[in-house]
Amino acid sequence: RQITELEDTDYTTCAFDNPDWRVRVERLTIDHAAERGEARHLRIHAWGVPVFYTPWMSFPLTEKRQSGFLTPTVGSSRKNDLDLSVPYYWNIAPDRDATMGPRHLGARGTMLTGEYRYLLPTGRGLMNVEVLPGDQLRDGDVRSMIMLNHQQSLLDQRLQTLLTYRSVSDPFYFEDFGNSLAVTSQQFLEQRLDLSGNVGGWGGLFRVQNFQSVDPSLEAAGPYKRLPQIMLHGSPLRGGNRRLNMNVAVDANHFSRAASVSGARLDSTVNLSLPWATASGYVTPRVGARATQYSLHGDPTFDAAPGRFIPIASLDSGLFLERELDWFGGRQVQTLEPRLFYLFVGEQNQDHLPVFDTSLHDFTFAQLFRDDRFVGGDRVGDANQATFALTSRVFDRRGGQERIRLSAGQIVYLDRQDVTLPGTLRDVDPSSEFVGEVSVRPTPHLRVGGNLTWDPHIPQTRRGTLELRYAPDNDHILNLGYRVRRGIAQVPTRATIEQVEGSTRWPIYGPASFIGRVVYSMRDSQTIESMGGFEFDSCCWAARGVVRHYVTNTLNQFDTGYFFLLELKGLTGIGAATETFIERQIPGYDTTF
Repeated sequence: RQITELEDTDYTTCAFDNPDWRVRVERLTIDHAAERGEARHLRIHAWGVPVFYTPWMSFPLTEKRQSGFLTPTVGSSRKNDLDLSVPYYWNIAPDRDATMGPRHLGARGTMLTGEYRYLLPTGRGLMNVEVLPGDQLRDGDVRSMIMLNHQQSLLDQRLQTLLTYRSVSDPFYFEDFGNSLAVTSQQFLEQRLDLSGNVGGWGGLFRVQNFQSVDPSLEAAGPYKRLPQIMLHGSPLRGGNRRLNMNVAVDANHFSRAASVSGARLDSTVNLSLPWATASGYVTPRVGARATQYSLHGDPTFDAAPGRFIPIASLDSGLFLERELDWFGGRQVQTLEPRLFYLFVGEQNQDHLPVFDTSLHDFTFAQLFRDDRFVGGDRVGDANQATFALTSRVFDRRGGQERIRLSAGQIVYLDRQDVTLPGTLRDVDPSSEFVGEVSVRPTPHLRVGGNLTWDPHIPQTRRGTLELRYAPDNDHILNLGYRVRRGIAQVPTRATIEQVEGSTRWPIYGPASFIGRVVYSMRDSQTIESMGGFEFDSCCWAARGVVRHYVTNTLNQFDTGYFFLLELKGLTGIGAATETFIERQIPGYDTTF
């Protein structure tokens, strides 16, 4: 065996004459065959001050995965006080590994955490488990969370499987241990098994889907279970008449929910289209029908076997016009793309049908050209309407880089819309909201984009976003944004949101940079999330310190977290793992030192 032994050894990646940090080892043994090193009486000195000592340490010599303790992570928050994790990595096999260890929460006790990963020849999986045996702030209750994700391809990738399972022990788990409102406000956790495949132009799906109600009081109003769902879709004329297209879709479900109407639904759609297109335009007529049949139980106010049959017809047409320009210091092409879309959907009263999985689509530019204003199978929106839309783009002739894209459109209703969801109002306006989208990229480093949904009948902006990103490099990043969403008569329960936000990473002096993000609610006149801190990145070490103040639940209760990371380049890092967190906070940011 090739073994090297050294005594009184110093190590640093800084300039050796005056290093900011160095490691001193009284005895160092290097086993080249085993690719591991062993240090005795190891001390770390930072700026001449000893900051760490261990009588013994074993470490790998290469980047190959090896079992051993990972660098501890440290954080702090108002809810949990000190947050200290000491993870152990177990390299089980080339295709399997696990990370486990204690996570000490100063105010609550010690949580046991584990993550298991595996690779298969045609798939992969991940399992996470967290258990707090006795929460000192919850009368000693056992708190736990389990998450499982598995995906795999079978039969030469003709069959795909997906298993997703999430479960928590109590309604307050995410509020106590989550780190954002998006996490802590979750009300239902999905548990789903999918089997899907495609053969010869036909596709199918078998699904079993359940939801855990994080708050048991919401179970009666939660999503329905699908036990099971079977879908089949395809194009029977594929390979035959290439101009005439036929599409068939069948969706069979059995829905179940406690103390609610339950039962089966068979929803079938057939349509024929005959597209015609040239380089300057296209016309696509389409005719079809949608038939639905139910078998219900659990609520005598519904018929046992209601159904519906609805005809559908549409005509989609558009032109492509272009001209040359001389903008942005080069030759560009501007397009003008008018589009006219007519839709007819037969009217049929559907108030006698239950609502298992149906809601109203968000009204966006894409919704102008859909054949149903609802998503789900319990309602088919009646329609006799025409959509007028216009898109214009400017792109470089050389390279094809899109510089500007503008789109706008509106639906004119030729008849009143009568089909609604329970608890919503009919839309009696003669036309839809005006919808617009914009994207401008004058340079590779600057991008501005947004969308607008404006109601001319009030008038009022119903929905809108405006985003600006300037990022000449990873050290200079600036993001600004505004978003608004106001409630509409058709969905009275939709809350109004109006927020502005900004995030940045920007050098302030030498190797030091400021990082920060703020989200301000104009409706509530308060900051709902803020994060700020500093980074220092030198030749041989780096540090990051962050303070975050954020909403933990829908009652506007806040928490404050503190994170610090010190990385001695070429050796190790000490502190909280903040990489993924900051990447979510500052779009476009790369946390690699």
